[in-house]
Amino acid sequence: MRTSDSMSSGKEDVPSRAPRLIGVVDPAPWLPRGGRAEAWAGDDLVVPDPCILVRILLTRGERRLFLVETERGPDLPSLRLDGATPADGLRRLAARTHGEVDAVHRCIGWIRNVVPVPGSDYPHPAPYAYVPVFEPLAPLPPTVSGAWVDIDAAADRVADRHWWLIVARRLNAEGRLPRGGSALLNGGYRAPARRLL
Repeated sequence: MRTSDSMSSGKEDVPSRAPRLIGVVDPAPWLPRGGRAEAWAGDDLVVPDPCILVRILLTRGERRLFLVETERGPDLPSLRLDGATPADGLRRLAARTHGEVDAVHRCIGWIRNVVPVPGSDYPHPAPYAYVPVFEPLAPLPPTVSGAWVDIDAAADRVADRHWWLIVARRLNAEGRLPRGGSALLNGGYRAPARRLL
């Protein structure tokens, strides 16, 4: 894992591809009024700032991803930063998820929460707060309890997750949206409008 701003593959400090906006939930009911959630994807991206949480995508082949069970159902291995840097959080999450703290990870996308007027009860930075998804450069076996799930089966189980479009784009070369695109978002909130770009 690199500790530079990009935390990427190590050849240079510039991203190999610019991020691309691939989906928007607007309005996002779990955010303060006027808030929206954007899904951005790429290949080896500079990590945005400020980040509030990090996630790791472990894959097996081109069709399987690793999910852990949480109180809200299956999810990618994740860690809230609580003031830590993304590099430190990723190192801690890597230690917990696959044990290879020095493995090189690349950022393959992020969710950007856009909150123009946060209000006093909104606990995150505004107007932007980011949740990046990282992928190890080399396949790594998990050291935490969970399950390998085929991308099509995962679509039925986790299409309500914010990170789903990023992962589906990564594991689905055809670029089609897998089943489940109208699922509930954020564990119980239905998106009034979901645009897939």
